[in-house]
Amino acid sequence: MSAWDKLLEQWYRLAAVPASPATATFAERELAQKMRSLSLAVLTIWIIFILFIPGALVLPNSKVLYADFGMMPICLIALFINKKFHKPVVAGAMVTICFELALAAVCLSTWPFDEPSLQQYELFVLGEIMALTLVSPNGMRLVGFVNAIFISADLILQPHTAILNHDLQVQFAAILMRPVSLQIMVAVVVSSYSDKLIRTTKRADRAQMVAALEHHKVEATTTENKNLILITEGIEQISIQYVHILNNIKQRSRITHSEAKINDVGLPSVLKPISNGYNLLLARLRSANEQVQEAERLQQAISYYTDLVQSGHFTPETQGTLRPTKTALDPLLAAWRNQNRIQANGARSSGDTSTQGHNVINVMRKSNNPYDPYDPYDPYTSRP
Repeated sequence: MSAWDKLLEQWYRLAAVPASPATATFAERELAQKMRSLSLAVLTIWIIFILFIPGALVLPNSKVLYADFGMMPICLIALFINKKFHKPVVAGAMVTICFELALAAVCLSTWPFDEPSLQQYELFVLGEIMALTLVSPNGMRLVGFVNAIFISADLILQPHTAILNHDLQVQFAAILMRPVSLQIMVAVVVSSYSDKLIRTTKRADRAQMVAALEHHKVEATTTENKNLILITEGIEQISIQYVHILNNIKQRSRITHSEAKINDVGLPSVLKPISNGYNLLLARLRSANEQVQEAERLQQAISYYTDLVQSGHFTPETQGTLRPTKTALDPLLAAWRNQNRIQANGARSSGDTSTQGHNVINVMRKSNNPYDPYDPYDPYTSRP
């Protein structure tokens, strides 16, 4: 960025707004551009009026100096409105109207009107350019139309010098058509070109917006497809793990908590609640499966020892056939095995076997077996 660009940017920050970001809408960019253009135009007009002060001092019409000084506070007020209220059209209209009024006052105060003063009519073109830059093309057409009416009326009604009066009698149409045609031509041609340029800018902005929307749509579609693929893969991963865990639960009697849990590492966040729900169900299924398997083992053990009792083989001599069942029957079998040893030792020493059944029951009770429904120390469950 050159030094001139840096200086302009500092002025825009002081009297307008910084440059619009790339994400700004057309209306926002247009507003920022109008504010920056107005601030620069008003600064230029303000400098011109300052430089015109020495020339206004030597003019025979002293009213020009008053008009020159009167425009300076108007420029400052316009800059304040532009910066504070973000109303560049209002500020531009105020500057344009005040400039037109000041120039009209200069023309009307030139008394009598002479031939050199005819050049003042050409300055009204500056008002049209200000209206185009600071207001709108329609404002420029309006100012041009008003200028043409004012020039015609002023040239006809205002008193003239003798020389100008003689020239008007000879070539009135030629003298009048020069400033009037200039006003109309500039207003029509320049405003039409400006309208075309504005429409072209709007179409380009609309095309840029459509391209940006299509780009965002493609990105959104791509992101959505990627998320869909991740979710599909995550569901497949959960399904495979779930089937594998179910097979392990059915095949193995014991399975740890970590083995009965779906691994949610790498899953999309939207699938985490589903995996948590599956893990809760698997934990309950694992617990229920262990209870069912324990009940089956208990049933098998009961059936086995029932067959021994019914067949008459459940005798002290068969204690070697008592195998651990890993069920609630193991304390009973252990107590019965211990009693058999005690009974066998007592029988060998005294030969008395009459208290075998009573001793078995006492051993079971002394072992605090929870499966014995009778407790001699509990008054509510002890036998009478």
